[in-house]
Amino acid sequence: MTTLLRCLIVDDNSVNRTLLQQMVRITPGLELVGALPDATTCLALLARQAVDVLLLDVEMPCLSGLELVRLLGPLAPAVVLVTASPEYAPEAAALRVADFLLKPFSYERFGQAIRRAQAAHLLGRRLLVRR
Repeated sequence: MTTLLRCLIVDDNSVNRTLLQQMVRITPGLELVGALPDATTCLALLARQAVDVLLLDVEMPCLSGLELVRLLGPLAPAVVLVTASPEYAPEAAALRVADFLLKPFSYERFGQAIRRAQAAHLLGRRLLVRR
């Protein structure tokens, strides 16, 4: 039996949120927890509900995706950053996110990012169990 990974989308652009929601819904192994317009709301939700994979836009008002990842630190779920700006790639790598999706992307590329997030999630669980 395969465990569904709980997935949360955070993007201030409603068109991007809708596209990601559609991709999550047709991807086996993912359960959509929600789709939020900002990182502040995401912080509040993460305080109440467990999430395994976070699909996170970088450029958002008030609190950017990168700032959110830094705030969450080691408690962050597996993160896939989603952005139209390639200049954030070095910082994403430094933060050790599971993947970096550059808009526009194909469903095939989305699938690759999800597989990396699944692997990161499993690795994180193993690390937590060993402590």
